Amino acid sequence: MSDNTSENPDPGPKPNLTDSRWEARITFLRSRAAVARAEVSAIEAMHRDPDVLEDLLANASPEEVAMAEAVEHRISERVIAARQVADAAEADYERAVLDGADLRGNEDLD
Repeated sequence: MSDNTSENPDPGPKPNLTDSRWEARITFLRSRAAVARAEVSAIEAMHRDPDVLEDLLANASPEEVAMAEAVEHRISERVIAARQVADAAEADYERAVLDGADLRGNEDLD
């Protein structure tokens, strides 16, 4: 005798197209935020080690000091800009998660 449940297991509730879109959007936003944070880390890594920078500046000409300071300043500006992008990406992700939770919670009440 054959057990029908083992041959055709119940797939459970069918996924809602809205849920699939929401999950895809959440995955995209989470990935975008992670990439933005990685970019911040990569740009921050361009800064010279403080000890190395101190040694460099101690033995540099005034022109070399000015150039090194300008480079470090530009890196800092890029870090600030990248951090703003990353913060915005994380805020978009968090907002989407909360909005989706609110919508899904309201569907449960119907």
